[in-house]
Amino acid sequence: MHQSPLAEIHQNLGAQLMDFGGWRLPVSFSTIVEEHLATRQRAGLFDISHLGQIEVSGPQALERLQFLLTADLSVTGAGQSAYSLMCREDGGILDDLYVYRLEEERYLLAVNASHFEEDAVWIQGHGPGKPDISDLSLEMGGVALQGPLAPQILERWMPDVYQGIELRGVRTLSWQGEEWVVARTGYTGEPGVEIFGPKAGVPDLWESLMQVGRSEGLKPAGLGARDTLRLEMGYPLYGSDMDATTTPVEANLKWTVSLDKPDFMGKEAIARQVKQGVSRRLAGIALTERGIPRGGCPIKKEGAQVGKVTSGTHSPSLERGIGLGYVEVDLAKPGTALSCEIRGRAVSAEVTKLPFYRR
Repeated sequence: MHQSPLAEIHQNLGAQLMDFGGWRLPVSFSTIVEEHLATRQRAGLFDISHLGQIEVSGPQALERLQFLLTADLSVTGAGQSAYSLMCREDGGILDDLYVYRLEEERYLLAVNASHFEEDAVWIQGHGPGKPDISDLSLEMGGVALQGPLAPQILERWMPDVYQGIELRGVRTLSWQGEEWVVARTGYTGEPGVEIFGPKAGVPDLWESLMQVGRSEGLKPAGLGARDTLRLEMGYPLYGSDMDATTTPVEANLKWTVSLDKPDFMGKEAIARQVKQGVSRRLAGIALTERGIPRGGCPIKKEGAQVGKVTSGTHSPSLERGIGLGYVEVDLAKPGTALSCEIRGRAVSAEVTKLPFYRR
């Protein structure tokens, strides 16, 4: 079990801890609802040290990544980022990740906690060229500052940091004599940044941001709020809503795939599905009566099972049950009436256009 560099801070704050993707991380510091609403209304600070960081650099870095990832990185310039998938030859999703192009020939990949070792091996062993590949996952850590007040907190922490980065942009900066990566990305749907840097400096970074942001209502937030926030936005979670048995077309992530670029891993299989169609698709499901859908709950149409919930929760912002789930493709259209079986009871629901939550 890996320990976050913020483990002592979490313990001192009395956080409720859980094992997640091989890491010991906080579920909550107060309550999930309080931390969720703080992030929607003011700002929340999250420990994201569990995310893997893999650096790919050198003259042949782009060639390797273009083959391994679904996004067309030739249009992602230095200082920009791209959300992408890494697929098998059959189109199955190995991981979803962010690619940060720090310099012309230097990329940082932020990958899922439970897959950083497998991802590093896969990137090392597949594709053309001979780039330099370094798995920095256990050397780096990070935090995510998210919420409508995040920009002004960052401005007080270090002037021009936030305003100097375009949306989904990235930059490096020097803080306490070390290099830090700051990206205008996140998993909540709110303004903010993700900051990655050397493991030893992450506690000071956390304390520094909390000190600056406390007067603005900044609160520590855990995995519980991170999950409810991302579900309100309809963001899928690897391992729950997609994995190697699902494809980008099925997972409603075709927009991450650039079929116009030259050959890449999984291109032929994905193109075939785009042309021929699929039998199921990931859809947003909102309950129309009281209840909370959970992963594994059967989704039914007129009593017959047509799919199952992959992840679900009670939305603190909308005060209703919401979830994601795979259903037969003809039933994935918004407005389709369905039901979720919760503890043996059929609870009315409908397919909803994502995201569930809009400002």
